[in-house]
Amino acid sequence: DPFTQITGGWIGVLIILSSITLIAKFMRGVRREKAINIQTSEGTIIIRLSAIEDMVKKTLEEQHEISHVKPRVSITRRGINILVRGYLEAEINLVEFTSSMQSEIRKRVEHILGREREIKINLEIKKLAFSPKKEVIEEEPEVPFRHYQ
Repeated sequence: DPFTQITGGWIGVLIILSSITLIAKFMRGVRREKAINIQTSEGTIIIRLSAIEDMVKKTLEEQHEISHVKPRVSITRRGINILVRGYLEAEINLVEFTSSMQSEIRKRVEHILGREREIKINLEIKKLAFSPKKEVIEEEPEVPFRHYQ
């Protein structure tokens, strides 16, 4: 029946269009939350979450105990959540190391953003990659042309 086919086609088109608008609304909402706005008396300061992620990555790259650092910063109503994933490269006390790293990251983020927001820092160790200790062998530098007479 042609009437049923046309009606079914219009219903399909409406479902597709409503799905596209729903996806577009979701994507716009995600894009808005990729920055932190700070109001000052002189104007607005916008700090991108990627800038905070870079700062956290540089902070942790200074440490030799952890490598392959991948921070993820998100904003919630309560504050800022920071998830740091990485590989542990040395045999150390995890509790002391993670608490010192969390306090260092918190101190730097609070220095930039202020203390108005609650900051939660979670560390996730994805891999324990202990490398064997290498012995340092000092070699004498080779003198060029020493075999010629």
